[in-house]
Amino acid sequence: MKEENEDAKKEAEMALLALNCIRNKYKVPEELYLDEIKEIIQHHQKRHNLTHLSYQSAWDFLINRFHTNIFLEDTIVNDLHFVREAAREIEELSKCVDWKKRKEGEEKKEKKTKEEIVLVRWVRTLETFSRLCKLRNEELAVIIGIIVQLFRAAKFFSEDMIRVIILS
Repeated sequence: MKEENEDAKKEAEMALLALNCIRNKYKVPEELYLDEIKEIIQHHQKRHNLTHLSYQSAWDFLINRFHTNIFLEDTIVNDLHFVREAAREIEELSKCVDWKKRKEGEEKKEKKTKEEIVLVRWVRTLETFSRLCKLRNEELAVIIGIIVQLFRAAKFFSEDMIRVIILS
C-alpha cells in the first residue's frame, strides 16, 4: 500500500512539474485549470499529501497566471491563503537544511539538496507574487519577514541562497 502511495506522489509531482513548465506566455483558459489547482492546494492543506516540490509547483503555476488574469489575486490571497502557506513551507524546508554543513560542502561543490532547490523556487515564487500582486497590506509585510528569516538562516552558510534572495 505504501508503494502505491509513493507512486501516486511521484506521479502527481511529475504532472505538476510538467504543468508548471507551461509558462505564462501561453494563455491557458481558466476553466481548464482553476478549479483543479484550487482543489489540489486545498486537499494538500488538509492532508499534506504532496511533496514540497509538487506543492510549490502548483502554487507557481497559479501565481504565474497573474499575467493573464489579475482576478486570481483574490482567490490566491483570500481563498487559498498563499502567504500563510508559503511561510509555513519555507519554515519547514529551512529546518531541513543544515546550513553549516552546506558551507563546508561548498568548497567541494556538493549538490544541493532537494529542500534547497525547493527553497530557491519558493523565493522566486514569492518575488513573482509580490511584483504582480496589487494588494499592499500585511501580506506584503509577512513576505518580507519570510525573506528576512531565510536570509538570516543562510547568510553565513549559503552564498547561492543569498544571491537568489538579493536578486529576487
